[in-house]
Amino acid sequence: MADTAQLAPAGEAPTAPGRAPLLGHLLPLARGRIAMLQSLRSQGDVVKIYLGARPVYVVNAPELVHRILVTEKDTIARGRLFRKIRQYTGDGIATAEGEFHLRQRRLMRPAFHRERFRTYVEIMRDHAAALADSWQPAQPVAVEHVMGELASTIISQTLCRADVGVRAAAEIHRFIPVVEKGTMRRALSPIDLLERLPTPGNRRFDRARARLRQVINELIDVYLADPTDHGDLLSMLVSARDEQTGAGMSREQLGDHLITLLIAGTETTATVLAWLFHELGRDVRLEARLHAEVDSTLSGRPVAFDNLPALEYTQRLVKETLRLHSPAWLSMRRTTTAIDLGGTRIPADADLVYSPATMHRDPNLYPDPMRFDPDRWLPERAASLPRNAFIPFGSGRYKCIGDHFSMTEATVVLATVAARWRLVPVRGHRVREIAETTLHPDGVPMTAVPRRA
Repeated sequence: MADTAQLAPAGEAPTAPGRAPLLGHLLPLARGRIAMLQSLRSQGDVVKIYLGARPVYVVNAPELVHRILVTEKDTIARGRLFRKIRQYTGDGIATAEGEFHLRQRRLMRPAFHRERFRTYVEIMRDHAAALADSWQPAQPVAVEHVMGELASTIISQTLCRADVGVRAAAEIHRFIPVVEKGTMRRALSPIDLLERLPTPGNRRFDRARARLRQVINELIDVYLADPTDHGDLLSMLVSARDEQTGAGMSREQLGDHLITLLIAGTETTATVLAWLFHELGRDVRLEARLHAEVDSTLSGRPVAFDNLPALEYTQRLVKETLRLHSPAWLSMRRTTTAIDLGGTRIPADADLVYSPATMHRDPNLYPDPMRFDPDRWLPERAASLPRNAFIPFGSGRYKCIGDHFSMTEATVVLATVAARWRLVPVRGHRVREIAETTLHPDGVPMTAVPRRA
């Protein structure tokens, strides 16, 4: 195996080392997806890898990532990963394209206006407080599990405050990991035919996908039969009308958006919170600064919407977690015509890959990148970052519509828990990262220790 990328003629992307006949680069990816992609950053701004016989162009330079996400609107489309996600979300806000995406985004935008966040913060705070109330001193806490349940409950209550939404949340939470794991496996598979084979994994994926859609449809039927405004996001979506046409969303569109928001609103925030408590448990100095800010800002009161601007350090902790442990570790795009990308010729209908996780760990962008340092996000230090060097929620017209929601939720939950508890790591346990649909920890066992007697 060569140590450097295979030289290519001028204008063509070099091929990454380690390519095997028939398999391409599947073996290095299987050994470590993040490590493999990280190694490509030194090979060039655009490097070619192979999934089986299919070439994929890995884009490393922030300015080129900016081009494919923002400026190349007419030559870049959603990629293979989104086509696989569409198998269970349909044309939700995370997978829709072009003018249809813009129309759906306009319909959904009012649900994410600033004035609605007062209600959202109350829901986030109340459920985080209920979780904190349930703990006992010295209680073992499987942080990755309880944060998943908490995030699922919060997004379910935000979307559907009717009783039927509460009942559906637990069932939905069971199926999300199955479809997410299957989606990334299918996106990186060299042959689409493999996903149609009657393997146990494919059967689990198909069953989970069907049941997930069934639960969502049952939920929507309740809201359509009784269009009472429950003060939640689904009520807003049911009543939303396009400003230009006056048309509302179809039942299918409602289902696509609901399932997309449930999945995105659960996995991203749960993953960020699990990593965040892990990092705090490793450094008592970070933890002490957090406690000092929470105590001085809240003075024993529950966190409220108006407290958020003062929780500056808390928000920097969240932002640094999004950098070092980017949940959306990989994304894809597809060229609709041949393009020149930073001097590299990319053919039409080519798969492009970029990795926020490896970009966020690039020492040329972030000195000492594996050190968890929330002060990177002090305004005077963050100002020196290149454009598009920090993209945990994407960028451009397809940027995640719930980015502010996720940041707010993580801040509220962290402040609420930290006001009462310390979470101390279990001695001897090593946390490993798993790159599936999100870059999540394999397990974060901790012990709840009360801050005050």
